[in-house]
Amino acid sequence: MVRMLECRSERGEDLRAEREVGELRWPWAQGDGGGDNGGARVEATLEEASHR
Repeated sequence: MVRMLECRSERGEDLRAEREVGELRWPWAQGDGGGDNGGARVEATLEEASHR
């Protein structure tokens, strides 16, 4: 089962993620070796990305 989740970043961008089998997969977080950091890290990830 897959659910599409939508949210907005502070810059007003539409962000989407798939929730599958209880795991959140955020498109911008792929390849970081994580994958199970899910929603708790979304805000921090956005902040880190904006400061680079």
